[in-house]
Amino acid sequence: VDWGCGQGMASGVLLDYIRQHRIWMNIRRFTLIEPAKLTLSRAVDHLSVLSEGSAVIKALHDKADKVSPSLLVTNPEAVKIHLFSNMCEVDHQAIAHRIIASQRGLNLFVCVSPAIADFRNQRLRAFRDQFLRAKTLSQRTDSFQGNVFRIYKKAYEPYSVKRTECIFSVQL
Repeated sequence: VDWGCGQGMASGVLLDYIRQHRIWMNIRRFTLIEPAKLTLSRAVDHLSVLSEGSAVIKALHDKADKVSPSLLVTNPEAVKIHLFSNMCEVDHQAIAHRIIASQRGLNLFVCVSPAIADFRNQRLRAFRDQFLRAKTLSQRTDSFQGNVFRIYKKAYEPYSVKRTECIFSVQL
Protein backbone atom coordinates (compact mmCIF):
# COMPACT_ATOMS: atom_id res chain seq x y z
CA VAL A 1 0.00 0.00 0.00
CA ASP A 2 1.58 3.27 -1.14
CA TRP A 3 0.00 5.94 1.07
CA GLY A 4 -0.02 9.38 -0.57
CA CYS A 5 1.74 7.79 -3.52
CA GLY A 6 2.26 10.85 -5.69
CA GLN A 7 3.54 9.47 -9.00
CA GLY A 8 4.28 6.08 -7.45
CA MET A 9 7.95 6.66 -6.76
CA ALA A 10 8.07 4.72 -3.47
CA SER A 11 6.52 1.67 -5.14
CA GLY A 12 8.90 2.07 -8.08
CA VAL A 13 11.90 2.29 -5.75
CA LEU A 14 10.69 -0.84 -3.94
CA LEU A 15 10.49 -2.73 -7.24
CA ASP A 16 13.95 -1.49 -8.28
CA TYR A 17 15.42 -2.51 -4.92
CA ILE A 18 13.92 -6.00 -5.16
CA ARG A 19 15.28 -6.48 -8.67
CA GLN A 20 18.68 -4.96 -7.97
CA HIS A 21 19.21 -7.19 -4.92
CA ARG A 22 17.69 -10.25 -6.60
CA ILE A 23 15.10 -10.72 -3.89
CA TRP A 24 12.31 -13.07 -4.86
CA MET A 25 8.95 -11.56 -4.01
CA ASN A 26 5.63 -12.36 -5.57
CA ILE A 27 3.98 -8.95 -5.48
CA ARG A 28 0.38 -9.52 -6.50
CA ARG A 29 -1.12 -6.12 -5.87
CA PHE A 30 -0.25 -2.47 -5.43
CA THR A 31 -2.75 -0.23 -3.70
CA LEU A 32 -2.06 3.40 -4.51
CA ILE A 33 -3.71 6.14 -2.45
CA GLU A 34 -3.48 9.70 -3.75
CA PRO A 35 -5.82 12.73 -3.62
CA ALA A 36 -4.63 14.27 -6.92
CA LYS A 37 -6.37 12.49 -9.81
CA LEU A 38 -3.77 13.27 -12.50
CA THR A 39 -0.90 12.29 -10.23
CA LEU A 40 -2.66 9.02 -9.34
CA SER A 41 -3.13 8.29 -13.05
CA ARG A 42 0.60 8.82 -13.59
CA ALA A 43 1.39 6.47 -10.70
CA VAL A 44 -0.78 3.77 -12.28
CA ASP A 45 0.98 4.26 -15.64
CA HIS A 46 4.45 4.11 -14.04
CA LEU A 47 3.72 0.99 -12.01
CA SER A 48 2.06 -0.75 -14.95
CA VAL A 49 5.35 -0.45 -16.81
CA LEU A 50 7.63 -1.13 -13.84
CA SER A 51 5.69 -4.21 -12.68
CA GLU A 52 5.58 -5.50 -16.26
CA GLY A 53 1.89 -6.25 -15.84
CA SER A 54 2.55 -8.87 -13.15
CA ALA A 55 0.54 -7.13 -10.41
CA VAL A 56 -2.97 -5.78 -10.06
CA ILE A 57 -2.93 -2.04 -9.43
CA LYS A 58 -5.74 -0.71 -7.26
CA ALA A 59 -5.97 3.09 -7.41
CA LEU A 60 -7.83 4.93 -4.64
CA HIS A 61 -8.51 8.58 -5.35
CA ASP A 62 -8.68 9.92 -1.80
CA LYS A 63 -6.61 11.43 1.00
CA ALA A 64 -4.66 8.83 2.95
CA ASP A 65 -6.30 9.82 6.23
CA LYS A 66 -9.81 9.77 4.71
CA VAL A 67 -9.86 6.54 2.67
CA SER A 68 -12.48 4.02 3.80
CA PRO A 69 -11.01 1.02 5.66
CA SER A 70 -13.38 -1.24 3.68
CA LEU A 71 -11.41 -0.37 0.52
CA LEU A 72 -8.16 -1.47 2.17
CA VAL A 73 -9.06 -5.01 3.25
CA THR A 74 -6.48 -7.55 2.06
CA ASN A 75 -5.78 -11.26 2.32
CA PRO A 76 -4.70 -11.97 5.92
CA GLU A 77 -2.23 -14.60 4.62
CA ALA A 78 -0.40 -12.07 2.45
CA VAL A 79 2.44 -9.94 3.80
CA LYS A 80 1.58 -6.28 3.38
CA ILE A 81 4.19 -3.57 2.81
CA HIS A 82 3.04 -0.05 3.65
CA LEU A 83 5.06 2.76 2.07
CA PHE A 84 5.08 6.28 3.49
CA SER A 85 7.36 8.79 1.86
CA ASN A 86 6.45 11.86 3.90
CA MET A 87 4.86 11.21 7.29
CA CYS A 88 5.39 14.81 8.36
CA GLU A 89 2.41 15.93 6.32
CA VAL A 90 -0.33 13.44 7.26
CA ASP A 91 -2.65 12.63 10.16
CA HIS A 92 -0.80 9.53 11.32
CA GLN A 93 -3.44 8.64 13.94
CA ALA A 94 -6.23 8.50 11.35
CA ILE A 95 -4.09 6.36 9.05
CA ALA A 96 -3.10 3.99 11.87
CA HIS A 97 -6.78 3.61 12.73
CA ARG A 98 -7.58 2.68 9.10
CA ILE A 99 -4.77 0.12 9.02
CA ILE A 100 -5.77 -1.48 12.32
CA ALA A 101 -9.40 -1.64 11.16
CA SER A 102 -8.61 -3.23 7.78
CA GLN A 103 -5.43 -5.29 7.93
CA ARG A 104 -4.76 -8.72 9.39
CA GLY A 105 -1.57 -10.73 9.32
CA LEU A 106 2.00 -9.49 8.92
CA ASN A 107 2.39 -5.82 7.99
CA LEU A 108 5.72 -4.16 7.23
CA PHE A 109 6.04 -0.39 7.31
CA VAL A 110 8.67 1.66 5.50
CA CYS A 111 8.39 5.29 6.59
CA VAL A 112 10.84 7.87 5.25
CA SER A 113 10.70 11.66 5.52
CA PRO A 114 12.98 14.60 5.09
CA ALA A 115 14.76 15.29 8.40
CA ILE A 116 13.58 18.85 8.86
CA ALA A 117 13.27 19.36 12.62
CA ASP A 118 13.27 17.02 15.61
CA PHE A 119 9.60 17.57 16.45
CA ARG A 120 8.63 16.67 12.87
CA ASN A 121 10.95 13.65 12.83
CA GLN A 122 9.17 12.39 15.95
CA ARG A 123 6.05 11.84 13.83
CA LEU A 124 7.57 8.65 12.40
CA ARG A 125 8.04 7.21 15.86
CA ALA A 126 4.63 8.49 16.98
CA PHE A 127 3.08 6.66 14.02
CA ARG A 128 4.92 3.45 14.92
CA ASP A 129 3.76 3.81 18.53
CA GLN A 130 0.12 3.68 17.37
CA PHE A 131 0.67 -0.07 16.89
CA LEU A 132 0.97 -1.83 20.24
CA ARG A 133 3.13 -4.76 19.15
CA ALA A 134 5.33 -2.94 16.64
CA LYS A 135 8.83 -4.35 16.22
CA THR A 136 11.37 -1.76 15.05
CA LEU A 137 13.61 -3.09 12.29
CA SER A 138 15.47 0.15 11.53
CA GLN A 139 15.34 3.67 12.88
CA ARG A 140 17.85 6.28 11.84
CA THR A 141 18.47 9.78 10.60
CA ASP A 142 21.26 10.27 8.13
CA SER A 143 22.51 12.34 5.25
CA PHE A 144 23.71 11.45 1.82
CA GLN A 145 25.59 13.51 -0.68
CA GLY A 146 24.51 13.86 -4.28
CA ASN A 147 24.53 16.35 -7.10
CA VAL A 148 21.72 18.59 -8.18
CA PHE A 149 21.53 20.35 -11.54
CA ARG A 150 21.00 24.09 -11.10
CA ILE A 151 19.33 25.38 -14.24
CA TYR A 152 20.29 28.99 -13.60
CA LYS A 153 23.96 27.96 -13.28
CA LYS A 154 23.74 25.33 -16.03
CA ALA A 155 25.85 23.04 -13.88
CA TYR A 156 25.73 20.34 -11.25
CA GLU A 157 26.69 21.17 -7.70
CA PRO A 158 26.99 19.08 -4.53
CA TYR A 159 23.84 18.79 -2.48
CA SER A 160 23.29 17.11 0.88
CA VAL A 161 19.95 15.53 1.77
CA LYS A 162 19.09 14.66 5.35
CA ARG A 163 16.39 12.07 5.92
CA THR A 164 14.87 10.05 8.73
CA GLU A 165 13.47 6.55 8.50
CA CYS A 166 11.53 4.16 10.65
CA ILE A 167 11.00 0.61 9.39
CA PHE A 168 8.92 -1.70 11.53
CA SER A 169 6.68 -4.73 11.44
CA VAL A 170 3.47 -5.56 13.26
CA GLN A 171 1.25 -8.62 13.36
CA LEU A 172 -2.39 -7.50 13.31
